[in-house]
Amino acid sequence: MPDAEAMFVADDRSIHLRQSTYDAAEREDPHARFTVAHEIAHCALYHQHTRKRGIAVSAFEKKVFRRDERQADKFAAAFLAPFHKAAFNLNTTAAQLAQRFGLSARTSKTRVEEIAGIYRGRHNIRRELPAGVADFLAARRREGYAVTSLPAEDIVAMTVCRPKYEGDPCPNPKCGEFKMIRVGSHLKCDACGARTGDD
Repeated sequence: MPDAEAMFVADDRSIHLRQSTYDAAEREDPHARFTVAHEIAHCALYHQHTRKRGIAVSAFEKKVFRRDERQADKFAAAFLAPFHKAAFNLNTTAAQLAQRFGLSARTSKTRVEEIAGIYRGRHNIRRELPAGVADFLAARRREGYAVTSLPAEDIVAMTVCRPKYEGDPCPNPKCGEFKMIRVGSHLKCDACGARTGDD
């Protein structure tokens, strides 16, 4: 293992750790613990390839290695921070998860998002859509498209009717706000109510 902290050997399904990695894991170092869990994941998931750094591999092998690494990362995070032990609610932060399970900041950030998805699924809670997405859906619905991703009443509730300002200043010298909206053939100030053409 010239340049690895740990390695899973698929041929004999063995895991090899550097002494320094083992010692750090014994001290409950978050990075070392994750490294060990990652290698356990390769074994548990029956991955068939030993990653050999520095050796030319085919594009297919690279794709398989990347897939295996992603799977091992997800497994390791779930292994170290299982959902049923998280005492999770939607106010739980990544920092709280990191402290509870001894995770690194990066791992806890990813894991808290995964656990939030599980929690919402089990409690039938829809993820709040970003304002831009809700506005897009509402606009498509107004144009006559069938929006099936959310009930119509949810789209209406989530969408704030934002007036489209024309960019002109209010003609009222006491106002001067750039909140002119088009009403028919003239403009009306959304702040004070003054209209273009009013004396």
